Amino acid sequence: MDDESVELVNLRLIATVPVEKPEPDEQPAESAEAELGRREANFDGEWREVPVLDREKMGKGSEVTGPAIVEFRESTCVVRPSWQGAVDGVGTLVLEKGDE
Repeated sequence: MDDESVELVNLRLIATVPVEKPEPDEQPAESAEAELGRREANFDGEWREVPVLDREKMGKGSEVTGPAIVEFRESTCVVRPSWQGAVDGVGTLVLEKGDE
C-alpha cells in the first residue's frame, strides 16, 4: 500500500555489552558465635530444644549440625536430626544427611 502511512505501534531492542562478571565469594564468619538463642521444635512428634542460628553471622566454613534452625533474612531453614552441613565458598548452606 504505497499511499498509506506507516504507524509504529511497538518497537523492541535488545542490546548487550560484554562486561567482566564478578566471582561470588563468601567471606569467613566475622565471629564464631552465630547462635541467637534456643527454641522448641517438633521432630517426628518429639519436642526438642534446638539452637537458632543467624545466617548473617555465618560465613564460609561455618558448620551446622541438626537438629537446628537457621534464620536467613528471607527464609528459615530447618536442619533435621542426623543432618549436618556448612556454608560453602559462594554462600550456600550445603546440607547432607548423616547416619541415623
